[in-house]
Amino acid sequence: MIMKKILLISAVGLALTSTMVVAQQKQDKGERITRADAKNNAESRADRLADKMNTELGLSKDQKAQIHSVALKHFSSKETSIESRKQFNAEIEQLLTAEQRVKKTQLEKQKMDDMMNEKPQRSEPVKAPGKAMRID
Repeated sequence: MIMKKILLISAVGLALTSTMVVAQQKQDKGERITRADAKNNAESRADRLADKMNTELGLSKDQKAQIHSVALKHFSSKETSIESRKQFNAEIEQLLTAEQRVKKTQLEKQKMDDMMNEKPQRSEPVKAPGKAMRID
């Protein structure tokens, strides 16, 4: 009886130890990058912003490279304050011509108007779960 308990405890201990070793080895190889992580890393976000602005505003190659650089710096930093965002927007504005600034402002206004004019998806009011109260 005592031998069975010792054997059982040893087997459980060995299983736990081997599981931890395997988990540690996988962790040492580096974390797996998911599609969401790849999509949202600083480099890809900077690429997407520069490409979008190039398409919408007709940037020169030099402007696109500078915007990519500014965006990469901004997206790489952990600073997320409103002040940081304002500084980022100011740096982008400095790189644009007057005509591009006007077009950018118009596109932003159009996007805001489109968002404001969207209708809610629900056609029925949301009902609370549970039994309805009956008033006599």
